Amino acid sequence: MVLFIITLRLFYSRSKYIDMLYLFNSQIIPVNWQLADSYIIKIKKIDVDQARQLVIQNQFISAIGHDSTAKLLSMLLNIDIPINRIQIQMNSGDIGLHFTLKKRLDEGQVIKNVHELEEIGFDLLMSKVL
Repeated sequence: MVLFIITLRLFYSRSKYIDMLYLFNSQIIPVNWQLADSYIIKIKKIDVDQARQLVIQNQFISAIGHDSTAKLLSMLLNIDIPINRIQIQMNSGDIGLHFTLKKRLDEGQVIKNVHELEEIGFDLLMSKVL
C-alpha cells in the first residue's frame, strides 16, 4: 500500500512536465475547444522579474510573430525568444505569458525597432488555463 502511494505521487509530480508555457504577443488566450466545452482561465499582470522566472524555470514555446517584439522580450528576459508565427491551442494546465501594447497602433503602422516599442509601453500578463 505504501509503495503504491509513493509511486502514484512520483507519477503525478512528473506528469506536470506536459503543462506548457506559451509566449504570445497579444492578450488572446487560444484554448482547444475540441477537448472541452468550457474553460476557467486565471489572468494577472506580472512584472519583468516574474516573467523572467517563468521562462527560466519552464520549457516554453514562442508564438511571437513580430521581430521587434521578440528582440525586446529577449532583452527584457535575458533569454533568446525566437520569432515563431504559429497557431497555438492551450489546454488545461498550460500557462501563457502575454506581451501587450499599452496603445493600439494606427492602421497600417508597423513597429520597426525596440525603441519604438519602449516608447509605446507594454504590459506583461500571465494566464493559466485551469
